[in-house]
Amino acid sequence: SNRKYSDVKSLAENMPNERFKIACISSDAASLGALTQNIEVYTEAYGTEFESLVLNSKAVVLPLDDIDVASGQLVCLQSFQAGRPVFITANNFLCDWIPNVDNLDFIITYTTPEELNSVFLDITSDQLKRLGLMAKKFFLENFSEEKFVSDLAEDIVSNTTF
Repeated sequence: SNRKYSDVKSLAENMPNERFKIACISSDAASLGALTQNIEVYTEAYGTEFESLVLNSKAVVLPLDDIDVASGQLVCLQSFQAGRPVFITANNFLCDWIPNVDNLDFIITYTTPEELNSVFLDITSDQLKRLGLMAKKFFLENFSEEKFVSDLAEDIVSNTTF
């Protein structure tokens, strides 16, 4: 839902020596048409199958169709947890749920498929690894189970009268 997979298709066509995997629903897969040999499509990949795709990636691309519709938050969190940078269409909602998103180097926004292509052609594997480490650190500091429990305990203590 709310994905523009043609952005990933364009990226793959411009980077024939790299492998790309698209996780989508069947109707989105059918709309992609003919694919280059460096694209694999996974339909209905949920749970551990989707997690495996994220864990075995270098980065995650979230191509959004409508920039005004909130979408992709859970994929972003799974990507950060896995230590993967996220390339996402510039949108009007990311700042609502990720604090200081404009200052986070591991979330790379793009506005056009051409801009996405340009960014990918300029980034190295070492840079992707460094951004992934930053994403993982961000996740642990802001969204981990330990952070949740710590924040909950702090709220309980601060709102309890002795």
